[in-house]
Amino acid sequence: MAQTDDYDSHDDSAWFRDQLRQRDRLIAELTSELDKSADLIRRFNEYIHATRKKLGELEMELTDQGILGW
Repeated sequence: MAQTDDYDSHDDSAWFRDQLRQRDRLIAELTSELDKSADLIRRFNEYIHATRKKLGELEMELTDQGILGW
């Protein structure tokens, strides 16, 4: 017997519309998560830039071991 996908057993157009709505909701949810992630990355990069600038003003350097020194 040949394997069929879910849509092969449905002739009802309402089922297809429901599947499209579910897809659209998932796309919207993923897009929102992506936007939030991009904003978080942007803010983190701003924080890193500001921290590096402040360290430069204090003439401090970060060693390879992650230790701040004068």
